[in-house]
Amino acid sequence: MRYVLLLQGERASAFAVGRGVFGAPVVFENNARDIERFTLYLQERHGAMFTVVVDSKDQEHHAESIPHLKRRDRERLLLKLQQRHFSGESLSVVTVPEGRNIPGKLLPVTVSGLSEGSDCDCWLGALQKTSTLITSMCSLPLLGLAIHKAGGSSSSLCAVQLGQSDFRLLAYKNGRLLISRYLFVSGNIAGQLLEQLQHTQNYLDRLQDEGSVQSSGKIPQSPPNLNQSHWGMDSVRVIGALSATSKATLEDNGIRVTSCRNLTNELKLKFELKFPFGD
Repeated sequence: MRYVLLLQGERASAFAVGRGVFGAPVVFENNARDIERFTLYLQERHGAMFTVVVDSKDQEHHAESIPHLKRRDRERLLLKLQQRHFSGESLSVVTVPEGRNIPGKLLPVTVSGLSEGSDCDCWLGALQKTSTLITSMCSLPLLGLAIHKAGGSSSSLCAVQLGQSDFRLLAYKNGRLLISRYLFVSGNIAGQLLEQLQHTQNYLDRLQDEGSVQSSGKIPQSPPNLNQSHWGMDSVRVIGALSATSKATLEDNGIRVTSCRNLTNELKLKFELKFPFGD
């Protein structure tokens, strides 16, 4: 049996995974009692393989561009970018888009990581304490790049359900993460998701019209509140266990809805992060 851990500041959720299907979540709140429960949960599964997905308000993403370099020189430069934005003990990764490194053309990269003293430190500490076998550690915004690539679109927007009312909204352009935003929705979930997706589409549309899609700098957590987008919704996806009514409403607006049961196949957990705890 394999396991997936979703680590957030306020809670951790553990899923047993078999044949690409998530089991019911085991939820741990961020308090002394549940942190001890989480530690015991890991100890009881000593030797099992875990994939860890980190979704934290203390996670930052920085857009950078690098010149064409030989492989060894490029690796040195990427390491310097990583160290510039995050300390040596921080959980961090540099994501480079697939494709050829063309001479004379700048290559866009994304530097992602947890800021010092993040809200996930208690969960990471338990993983270290129990010597849990981690097959890979992933960032939810980076996982969305797999969705972007699978969709075959130059632009993409997706909302991933984290809990009953919790979503992470992610926007990409040409394989680069543009926005990572936490959303809390309640009541009319489909209506609120539609509104937020349309606001974000319009924001990205204006950036493109103004020629200001950023090539460097910190990636924003949230766009401003704007009017309805004139973009089509064909490149937008929602991943979650939504009600039949919510799913029908979104699909009637041209949004593809994917069940959480297909999440492992859709995301292909392959974006490994540097794990700072040694052997």
